[in-house]
Amino acid sequence: MAIPWWPARERERARPAEPVSRDRVVEAALELLRAGGLDALSMRKVAAEVGVSVSTVYWWAGNKEQLLALVVDEIHGRIELPADDPDVPWTEQLRVYAENSYAVYAEHSFVLPIVFVGVLTGPHTCDLVECGLRILRRGGLTHEQTVAAHAALAALILGFVRSGPRGDIVWTGGHRLEELHPDRYPVTIALAAELQTADPDGRFRFALDRFLAGLDRSRERAG
Repeated sequence: MAIPWWPARERERARPAEPVSRDRVVEAALELLRAGGLDALSMRKVAAEVGVSVSTVYWWAGNKEQLLALVVDEIHGRIELPADDPDVPWTEQLRVYAENSYAVYAEHSFVLPIVFVGVLTGPHTCDLVECGLRILRRGGLTHEQTVAAHAALAALILGFVRSGPRGDIVWTGGHRLEELHPDRYPVTIALAAELQTADPDGRFRFALDRFLAGLDRSRERAG
């Protein structure tokens, strides 16, 4: 078995007669999470969403913790991984990897609380990690550099998704940055318009460009 800890084995109890699949159970969980977050998810609510008994949901998902793992793995399965093409520069492969990951996470930002807490690692998640590590190793990084760069890239992606595409100023309690004392915060006031403008996509691309350029330069110096 490729992933020995993954709950993919058929259960001892006979398969329920109700016409449903694991994919439908996971999709229902995703719909509930999208609508109301983690507090809106329960095995009973999933059962009601699908129109089956709670025992059927338990048969397919195992328990709530395993259901959350299935949800996260499903999200990771929606990330299109770059082809393993030796003719494509490794930095461009890593850019595609990062941009595709960011796009899927941004679309499903409601699962981030689950990702940050941590769940059992499934096959799609392992595929995602393997791809990122393989690209970094292709760039000639050492083992330690590869792991550090992979962690830094994940933090960059998730950090910009977590900041969210918001144009409000919740973090100032409804006030404007221009209201700050000009003698103490002159630079903040000068940049207030930009700071109060939501542009997570543009700022993500800016940070990614610098990250990739810096990674490539540090690799060249090490070589």
